[in-house]
Amino acid sequence: MAAVYLVAMAAVFGLLSMQNADFVRTAAQTEGTVVALVTRAPLGGTRDSRAEARSPSLAPKVSYVVDGRAYDYVAAHGRDRQRLRVGDTVTVLYAPGDPATARLSGEGQDSGPLLSIAFALAAVLLVGVLVRLRRRRTPVRGGPDAPRERRGVPAAVAD
Repeated sequence: MAAVYLVAMAAVFGLLSMQNADFVRTAAQTEGTVVALVTRAPLGGTRDSRAEARSPSLAPKVSYVVDGRAYDYVAAHGRDRQRLRVGDTVTVLYAPGDPATARLSGEGQDSGPLLSIAFALAAVLLVGVLVRLRRRRTPVRGGPDAPRERRGVPAAVAD
């Protein structure tokens, strides 16, 4: 069952990686300006970071303009040690048909494929371990672990 879960997770991350690659390939780009740093859950986290935490996980909020219209985008995940500062200029990728759909250049391009590979490898290793354990537990026909009646000796005589 765990192997099925790992394979499913590898498939999900693989699909997300393909969608991200497709978005990056077809996206238009513009320059944006970091206007704020907001608390967001770090990559792999599910809870938003608390602003009052000693070192909150921060994500950049970026403003950008396409065809004279202003848009805002907040990065999907925060970082504990955010490198960007308010006022920094960044490259924004956006969907040409829907400029409100955006990402920062490089966002998500490294983690998705790595997670897909990690889950796939974990599934293969788990299946390998389970197969080896099953082979060890299955007695060889006529071997020392086989029941005596299978070796041609009646159970009553052998005892």
